[in-house]
Amino acid sequence: MAGAAGVTATARPRWPRRRPDARTLLRPAVTAVLLLFVLLALPQMLSLYYIDAMTQVVVYSVVALGLGVLVGRVGLVSLGQVAVLAIGAWVAARLLFATSQPYPVVLLEAGVITMAAGTLIGLPALRLRGLYLALITLMLAGGITIVLATTNFPNGGGGFLGYDGAAVHIPPIRRPSIAASDPAYFRYSVVVAALSRCWPSC
Repeated sequence: MAGAAGVTATARPRWPRRRPDARTLLRPAVTAVLLLFVLLALPQMLSLYYIDAMTQVVVYSVVALGLGVLVGRVGLVSLGQVAVLAIGAWVAARLLFATSQPYPVVLLEAGVITMAAGTLIGLPALRLRGLYLALITLMLAGGITIVLATTNFPNGGGGFLGYDGAAVHIPPIRRPSIAASDPAYFRYSVVVAALSRCWPSC
């Protein structure tokens, strides 16, 4: 009994839980309001030209998120982020033209293939740091640019590259059925970017 009393006496007291302060609650509320404004109000205020420009901004924001993970969390400097974007865009365009798979499935497949390609490219650079890593990734970006300038992006042609040099007009990329119009595709891109932003913090 005395031992039990001693254990009880030395037990740590239970402190009351702290209530979240106003700043903690304000940040997600402001983020939600801004997200709703971008999804609902912003497409109604812009012309199709600016909606297309804002869609590209959303796409590049996902690239910036990946670069933030690499530089901010890992501490590595990479100048080849655009090369990874180009690989993913090429794979997605090739799959969209060559198959009739749903758009979300193509996004996942392009992401997996790009991740595998990025891993293979990044393995030789694991021992590099600082300026040497930056130079290697910069050479990668330059090399991918030259390759794509030579082979071009797929436009519905046959073969592995999927490029038809005789085509005068490039057919539009197939979009998801729920985002056929430009404003709807902008909203779709914002949702995908928001999910990409939330995933690393989960």
